[in-house]
Amino acid sequence: MQLIRHDPTLLASWPGGGPADAGYPDFFASPAWARIQIATCLDAGEAACVLALGLPGAGPALLLPVRLPGRARFLPGAHEVAAFITPYSTVCSPIAAPGIDTAEAAAAFAAGFRAACPGTDYLVLEALAEEGPWLAAFRRAFNGAGFFLREFEHFGNWYRRTEGLSWHELRAGLPAQLRNTLDRKGRRLSGGHDGRFTLFAAPDEAARARAAYEMVYARSWKVAEPYPQFIGALIESAAQAGALRLGLLEIDGAPAAAQIWIVSGGRATIFKLAHDERWKALSPGSLLTARVMEHVMTEDRPVEIDFGRGDDSYKKDWLPCRRARRGLIAFDPRRPLGLAGAALERGRAIIRSLLARYQRANHASG
Repeated sequence: MQLIRHDPTLLASWPGGGPADAGYPDFFASPAWARIQIATCLDAGEAACVLALGLPGAGPALLLPVRLPGRARFLPGAHEVAAFITPYSTVCSPIAAPGIDTAEAAAAFAAGFRAACPGTDYLVLEALAEEGPWLAAFRRAFNGAGFFLREFEHFGNWYRRTEGLSWHELRAGLPAQLRNTLDRKGRRLSGGHDGRFTLFAAPDEAARARAAYEMVYARSWKVAEPYPQFIGALIESAAQAGALRLGLLEIDGAPAAAQIWIVSGGRATIFKLAHDERWKALSPGSLLTARVMEHVMTEDRPVEIDFGRGDDSYKKDWLPCRRARRGLIAFDPRRPLGLAGAALERGRAIIRSLLARYQRANHASG
């Protein structure tokens, strides 16, 4: 297989890569997801391209969108290529044809990388799932191709397996304090206010869903989005793909809380949430989380629910298991700056090992 560098417009011609991408197995490994990130999340001075792996004369079997930053992040002055990861990325997975051999594809990708991206000192792959196949496959492949690897934890991901689990069973297992909050605030809402829950999912509901979410977000405690056009594009694209579940809680006729869930590939991701601070005393975010979770578990029946990226303290109350999304930096020792980066990382690793050994010895003697 051959690795070739293409313009991002290649994403539109990928099988299933039309405007909707409806029915694509995993929205976060789909052309639609890649297109909206590239269209809305490029920084000044950056460029994007797509690395396509396939047989000569045939269509590609694997696509990996990458960004070409104007300034290297991990080694000043170096030439960096990085998988197109943004603050919204919850997991990194190449866009792959059904039935692809992961190990074979990763090996071919690593073997062809130098020719496809000449002059690159290192490649960055982030948000790789430690439980998925691509982390181990890329680790082996780039080691085998003569690159020096630095591996690190990128961020935490809180989740729970839900296959065969009902909402009532999950709710019964929540911490007592959270269950009590749901009971008390639910009674207070129904007893003294007009509370209305709405779930948006259909493509023709995308505009209303977007307007409701943006209204709540503007009244929330959250800072402005780093890429203002992304959320609107996500809502519209996910609705077209059948992956959107946007929950809205209105209190006395005013939007009070909103959540964006992405449901695809047997997984439900709680992607974004916000609530109007005026209604904080009613815990509208918790009430809405419970309502949308009940709907998703009853109607979509995912095998897993996760909280996207980050270690916010409230997440473990709902989804008590944590796993890592990891990163790989593949330094090319055939390049002077790549070799310098590899030597620097090797030195840091030796220092960390010596410090750890000293701390263990000091602890044992104390």
